[in-house]
Amino acid sequence: MTDEIKEESARDEADYLSFLPGQRLKKAREVRGLTVEQVAKELHLSVRFVGFMEADSYKDLPEPAFVRGYMRRYAQLVKLSPDDIAGKFDQCYAADAETPAVDERPYNPIQLLGIITRPRLKLRRLLSWASIALIIALLVGFLWSGFRSSQLSAPETVQEAAPTPAAAPVVSAEAASPVLAGAPAAGGAGMNLLPAPNSSASVAAAPAPSATAAVAPAPIAQAAQAAPVAATGPDTLVLALGAESWISVQDAKRQPLLSALRPAGQITLKGEAPFYVNIGNAAVVNAVFNGKPVDLKPHTQGAVATLTLKR
Repeated sequence: MTDEIKEESARDEADYLSFLPGQRLKKAREVRGLTVEQVAKELHLSVRFVGFMEADSYKDLPEPAFVRGYMRRYAQLVKLSPDDIAGKFDQCYAADAETPAVDERPYNPIQLLGIITRPRLKLRRLLSWASIALIIALLVGFLWSGFRSSQLSAPETVQEAAPTPAAAPVVSAEAASPVLAGAPAAGGAGMNLLPAPNSSASVAAAPAPSATAAVAPAPIAQAAQAAPVAATGPDTLVLALGAESWISVQDAKRQPLLSALRPAGQITLKGEAPFYVNIGNAAVVNAVFNGKPVDLKPHTQGAVATLTLKR
């Protein structure tokens, strides 16, 4: 009788050891009278997850490292050896020919966290690249604008007003053609070319040249008279600056005649009209175009006058 009991116990133990780890856990749970819901609540898992472990459905479970840990906790709950269950799981998992590829297994919590944070990393990377592209575009635009402004600031065909020359000394008619007052008429044999002792030569002395005065900017009326324009000659613009002003003038071909900050003084520009004119600090500037004064007030907004001068 005792031998039969021992044989039956050995047979039961062999049957138990032949079970898969999930089946062992399920049998131990049933022996202790626990339900699947109770086990899921204790392990903080879903009922479906516990069912997959008891059915040894490894294709529906995450990576083996996580499943091994869950089975160890399950074994501790039903009073089985965690090491025995974990070792049996390793053997069964390695021998399972239908184990799906890694990419086909359901995501574990850590993988899910990585999937959630991955779009954020992509968005940050995209924003960083967009910022770099914006900085490069701004830098290129700044360099290009500086290059264009340097080209426009190079003055072309600028003619400074020459100082008005001093008046030539006036010489009397008698001084211009000096004739001896007492000279006899030509043709006599006894012609005496020397003046008589009593005769005095009335030669007008040439006046000494006057000292040259300091050259100052001529007023606008004098500038208009000093710059007559021929009907077929180039168009002429004379600017009299009472103070420092910014001047920008382009000709009919949009070629810059002047684009610079100029001090007080007079400027003469020649070219083909129409002239496209921008004058800063226009209140202190007088303009004459082809000998005619130009009123800048109707064309001035703030301190800048913008106008087009045509023939």
